[in-house]
Amino acid sequence: MSSASDSIPLSGANALVLKRFGRDMLQDTVGIVTEAIVCSAYGIFFALALYSILRKGLKSRGAIVMLVAMVYLYTSSLAIFALDIMLWVKRTQALLMTVDTPLLDRAELASQPIVFILISEVISFMLSMIIGDSIVLWRAWIVCRGKIWVLCVPGIMLLMTFIFGVTDIACQLVELQTLDDPNGVCTSVAVKG
Repeated sequence: MSSASDSIPLSGANALVLKRFGRDMLQDTVGIVTEAIVCSAYGIFFALALYSILRKGLKSRGAIVMLVAMVYLYTSSLAIFALDIMLWVKRTQALLMTVDTPLLDRAELASQPIVFILISEVISFMLSMIIGDSIVLWRAWIVCRGKIWVLCVPGIMLLMTFIFGVTDIACQLVELQTLDDPNGVCTSVAVKG
């Protein structure tokens, strides 16, 4: 056991880096725990919906389309959760388990993007949103018996999802290629908001 006289005080820069490490790790951990709870609840609802569809039978094309979309959406959410866990483990490893790396360099090491994971998450999320909005559009069409005016709001939401998804992918690619902050197009909304 070391005494107080054996310890070396932290520099101001190292103390700030450790504070940032703690905040980042806490946010990442809370995010993973929250995502695990939500994915668990989603699993229960998925099982109930799957049972309902299979109990009625796959007699129509609509039931088959709904089953395929539902399985895709659930699988996609599990894949995004797994990718988030991979990022969390990588960041934790970079921050805590790289003892031969100076403390100030660990932040840079932990923030280095894993291109495959980031792009996979963004594309999977965008496709899930588009499929989900398309299902809402399809169900509104069926419920309202083909009235075109009812499809305006869900149609606009589907179009906006597509536009924001493409913009998000473009900003992610720009940020990953330059390894700097994204250009003004990608940050202007965040700065103004």
